Amino acid sequence: MKSIRGILSSLLISRSSKHLKSSIIRLFIPLIAFSVIITGTFSYYIAYRQIENNAYVSLADTISQTKILLDSKLSDIFEQMLYVKRAVEPIYLSMKYSEVNIKPQYYISAESNLSRVYSNYYSIIDSILMYFNDGQFMLQKRDYISDDINFSFKDRRQKYNDRDGDFYWLNLHQDGIFKYHGNKNKVASIFNLIGDNDSKLRGIILFNLRESFFSSILENVEISENGYLALISEDGSMSFKKVEDKYMLDADSLI
Repeated sequence: MKSIRGILSSLLISRSSKHLKSSIIRLFIPLIAFSVIITGTFSYYIAYRQIENNAYVSLADTISQTKILLDSKLSDIFEQMLYVKRAVEPIYLSMKYSEVNIKPQYYISAESNLSRVYSNYYSIIDSILMYFNDGQFMLQKRDYISDDINFSFKDRRQKYNDRDGDFYWLNLHQDGIFKYHGNKNKVASIFNLIGDNDSKLRGIILFNLRESFFSSILENVEISENGYLALISEDGSMSFKKVEDKYMLDADSLI
């Protein structure tokens, strides 16, 4: 009798144990699955945010390095313009304060300094023009033959009418000063207007910068499939990477 009771008791305990295990399994399997899903989702989100942050840091670094490079190159060009201006100072001082003809050595010195700057910065500078008193004094440097110089101090001063001696930047544009047949040359310009319409000395020192110089920097920066760099100023912008129209910034977006 005891053995039967023992057997029955063992069976009951065994069934209870199995039922408990079954209940535990049914309870914990969904919890484990839910935990795996939550952990996986959280890990994916953290990894995605890390990749996104790394991409933004990399992009910011790329833009910063490109800006530093352009700043450095353009600062060099500006320094060369100041150097040229100082080098020809005896000429325009003679024109401003004296009726005496300009001494030949002044021309020779100015020509030599202009040639040195143009040669050293040939990859950046497309052309240089020094033009005073409607052509009474003129020096120019370029690697092509120009039919004529199309420059009006009055028109230029009317458009750029800040105080005497100011420097100006002109974004990428069609070169309208050095005229020759079939000219489709695009340049950016840094120039210094000297004097006003009533001054005894009036003129311009102009550096035209090659489009290829800017495109070699802005076009070859890898951002994204439809991302691009642009050099933007109040008078316009330049960019060179070909992207779909919907990704291009319009005039309103640039203001």
